[in-house]
Amino acid sequence: MKTKDFIKDDITAEDHLDHEVRMAKSDLMQLAKDSLQLIKLLNQFASEERGIPGWVASKITKAQDYISSANKSLSYDAAEDGQIHETASAGATASGSIATAIGAGNGFANGGPGTIKRVTKKKKKNG
Repeated sequence: MKTKDFIKDDITAEDHLDHEVRMAKSDLMQLAKDSLQLIKLLNQFASEERGIPGWVASKITKAQDYISSANKSLSYDAAEDGQIHETASAGATASGSIATAIGAGNGFANGGPGTIKRVTKKKKKNG
């Protein structure tokens, strides 16, 4: 096959759609399936006594926060005028962007949970 076989000359309006709604629905369906699977795994193998790794708990909390923020933002838009706007508020993401912009990285001044801050000692000069 030649390169030109992959290039379409008849570009339609359909080709310019970004399909974000379809992708979001697909991602949410996968999220629901993964969430149910995690609940089953936690019920079967985890307990308050045994616990789960901290990074796993952190990922679950972060995912819940992101989904909750998206839900609140779109719900507010829909309730306000019956439409969802492309310029919907970013919710919790905005504060993360501000923290990153001012150099805090993940929003924690000392690197955040699970990070180790290295402290170096200055050598004393003899003499």
